[in-house]
Amino acid sequence: MKPLKLYIEGLQSFIQPQKIDFELISGSGLFGVFGNTGSGKSTILDAILIALYGKGSRREDYINKTVDRAQVAFEFKMLGETYKAERAFRRKRENNIECSLARLYKRTAQGWVCLAENYRRMNEEIEKIVGLGLEDFKKCVILPQGEFASFLKAEKGKRNEIIGNLFDLEQYGETLAQKIKERKAAADGEKSSIERSIEAIGDFEYSLIEQTQREIEDGQKEAERLGEMVKSLEKAHRELEEKLKQNGQFLEAKGLLEQLFAKKGEMEGQRAQLEQYKRAEKLKPYIAEYDRLKGRIGELEKNISAAKKDSSELEEKLYRAQTEAERAKKVHEERSFAINEQIPKLKACKEIVNNIEKESEELEKKRKLFQQKREELNECKRKFDEVEGKLGELKRQKEALEERLDIVSTLKKSKAEGRLEEVKQAIEYASPRFEGMLPYLNGRKRALEEALSAYSRQASSDFLGDFGELKKIEQEISKYENQWTEARTKLDSLTSYLKEIESEGKQIKAFIELSKNRLTENGAEEGWDEELLEKKIAKLKAELKSLEEKKNSAEKTYQELNLNHENKKVELKGLLKSYSDTLSELERKEREIESLLKESNFSSSDEARRILSKNLDAEGMEKALRQFEQSLLLTEDNYDKLKVKYDASVTEQSVEESAKRLNELRKEHQDKLSDLAVKRSRRDNLNINWEKLSMLKKELKGAEKLCGHLETLQKLVRGKSFMEFVAEEYVQDITAAASRHTSHLTGGRYRLCYQGGNFFVEDNYSGGEMRAVETLSGGETFLVSLSLALALTETIVRMSDKPIEFFFLDEGFGTLDRELCDTVMNILEKLKRTNFTIGIISHVPELMQRMGSKIIVSPPDGERGSTVRHVI
Repeated sequence: MKPLKLYIEGLQSFIQPQKIDFELISGSGLFGVFGNTGSGKSTILDAILIALYGKGSRREDYINKTVDRAQVAFEFKMLGETYKAERAFRRKRENNIECSLARLYKRTAQGWVCLAENYRRMNEEIEKIVGLGLEDFKKCVILPQGEFASFLKAEKGKRNEIIGNLFDLEQYGETLAQKIKERKAAADGEKSSIERSIEAIGDFEYSLIEQTQREIEDGQKEAERLGEMVKSLEKAHRELEEKLKQNGQFLEAKGLLEQLFAKKGEMEGQRAQLEQYKRAEKLKPYIAEYDRLKGRIGELEKNISAAKKDSSELEEKLYRAQTEAERAKKVHEERSFAINEQIPKLKACKEIVNNIEKESEELEKKRKLFQQKREELNECKRKFDEVEGKLGELKRQKEALEERLDIVSTLKKSKAEGRLEEVKQAIEYASPRFEGMLPYLNGRKRALEEALSAYSRQASSDFLGDFGELKKIEQEISKYENQWTEARTKLDSLTSYLKEIESEGKQIKAFIELSKNRLTENGAEEGWDEELLEKKIAKLKAELKSLEEKKNSAEKTYQELNLNHENKKVELKGLLKSYSDTLSELERKEREIESLLKESNFSSSDEARRILSKNLDAEGMEKALRQFEQSLLLTEDNYDKLKVKYDASVTEQSVEESAKRLNELRKEHQDKLSDLAVKRSRRDNLNINWEKLSMLKKELKGAEKLCGHLETLQKLVRGKSFMEFVAEEYVQDITAAASRHTSHLTGGRYRLCYQGGNFFVEDNYSGGEMRAVETLSGGETFLVSLSLALALTETIVRMSDKPIEFFFLDEGFGTLDRELCDTVMNILEKLKRTNFTIGIISHVPELMQRMGSKIIVSPPDGERGSTVRHVI
């Protein structure tokens, strides 16, 4: 992941919207975030976490107390794709906070495409894209440098506790012990269940199964002997039954033959009647076809009349439908053209109205801000004028004192010094010429020197008094000059800010006026709002849809009627042709019937119809006659055959006695088979129970073995021993990774080692000497703890398949001196890469001076929230 842009509004100390452009400051791979304590530096990290995961702030109530809503947006790049996470929050009653907006976008060639629009779906997509959950992401991108310095020098137990918290190793401690305890309880339950199952089956020897098998074999032999006897007796009994059956069949055949001879005359009369009916039946299809054709002629005449009437009605409906379809099409074309021109204009008006509302709100904010700042400016001007007037008065007082000091000293000194100089010149002139004047001149010289001394003392006293007063005035002037400079700076700043606000207000007003002109151009009237425009658009769309439906309905009606009319014309044509063909067929059929009547010896078709009206079952009568003849022949033949086999000695009594003997033998055989089945069932149950018993004993051994293993595991994971073992493994892996970073950052001098629960460094400049980490300097300790932090990040990222291309150092710089700051900066310069960005969060001035690209975070001042400024 690579950060691109961040937007913050209403979050903690950031009240007004602030934008951070990471692309602007991260080009060199290293940048800083600087500001006083409490200015809001770490809130930038909170904003990234909240934008991505919806939580992660150090405070529960992270919306600023002066507002009711907060908004964050974070734009980032992952694996060549650009994404933007947006979230908005609002404060509910009792200071509860709810998420009012959660959207995730992806940049495509067509623009931003929304991937998720709710809190849960967005969190799922973020974890899928980033590859890390909230806690792991925090550990990767926010490296608490001071914590790793403590980690480096901590005792083994404390260090393992830190590793456990970082990697959620609690699963290898009490959680794992609880799982093993539960698994041991389950295993004990399974073992007890197996023991109860064995007790329910009952223990027995395999010899019991063998004894039952021998009894089954003996019973099988006896059952087979009885079975053979049953088969033999069944055969003899079947033969007797067959003979008794044959005797009955003979007597039955004899009676049937007598009946058939009595019915023979009646059947001859039916045969003569059947032959006459068959001759008439040959004419039946011709007569039926003739009658059908006559009925068809009448039906066709009715259908032709009805079809002509329907065709006439359809022509009238078709004309009306065509007229209606043309009218609907014309109305649709004219009105849809107007609507399609009007809808885009109304949509544009809707967007313009929305923009006007937003800009009007912004203009009102600017107006209130302008009024507030103008009041501040007036107050600032008043203070400035007051300070400037006081400063002018003090300067005039200073000038007067300076002038007085100059005049006093100059007058007194120049006067005494001038006379003394004259006396000195007179002495010089008189010395070689007028020795008599020298006493006088020397006396005058001494008098002047004494006077000059007196003047000097008096002037000095006056001067000191005036000079002291002058110093006081100069101090006052200095104080008011500082106030004047501050007031002037603030006045200029407010004036500039007011001009900026005024300019922005003018731009907004111009935009609003331009938008109102555009509304007028698009046909909007004064007072139209977004809701009204939306209703008008919806009404036009509904009208357009209704016109389309009416047009389509009219066209469909016309097409259906046209199709029906064409079908009706085809139908009428077919009916006329059918009428002509049927009439010809009727005349031909009449000629055929007359010819057939002569051939069949019928005087007329009415005679044939009369015979056919009897509706005889010719096929049934013919079949009955055929069956009678066959029955007579078969009965005569069967009688002759059965007469030879007839045995008067076989009676029903002899057959019943044979059946009684057979049933007794069958019962004995069945009893033997039932006894045999009971023994087989017992043997099978014994075999099943033997297999179950063997399997349960095997399972019991496995369960006892599993219980032993679980008991051993319980002893091994008792307390935190196993978790500490896993933590030690993590420390070893992290140390190996950190050692590579340490070697790289120190040019190969140091290598980090972990032995006996303590950290050491191997000093290659001292022949590989192992040194305790407590012996390292401040810069070296910073270097090693930074290496551990980087190793931790790599370890967590290795669990994911997505790269993290940045991190922030948010601690550990508060106590660095200038020399150590140079060391830290040199180390960070070695770390930075083109595809990796490091952010330093600090309030240390030395680091800020060394850092080229940076963000300056200014604290809130009671009127505005925290602000950010990019420095490149």
